[in-house]
Amino acid sequence: MHRLAVDTRALAIFRIALGLLLLASLAQWLADFRFFFTATGPLPPGAMVADTITGKDAWSLYYASSYSILPYVLFASTVLATLLVIVGWRCEVTSPLLFLLFLSLQNRASVALDDA
Repeated sequence: MHRLAVDTRALAIFRIALGLLLLASLAQWLADFRFFFTATGPLPPGAMVADTITGKDAWSLYYASSYSILPYVLFASTVLATLLVIVGWRCEVTSPLLFLLFLSLQNRASVALDDA
């Protein structure tokens, strides 16, 4: 009998709950997607390279090109990675991928998250 055993069912419930919360967050971003993540919004990608809050460089895949289909592909990839984490498909790969995609999404929309 192991004293430090971890119940995998509890980890699965946590993974599913976290995935559902992230999916709800993505659903909220979807309403203002074109405004915050493409060049038609108030801050085109060139203006967002330096983070306005900390003054440090902000990293985001969304800065690569907002005049193409890339922001839509990245957002769809984030939704897909979230769904894969919820169902538990190769979590050792999809969890870090989801982290990088969400970090990229948050860095692109740092002005909206500033709450100013």
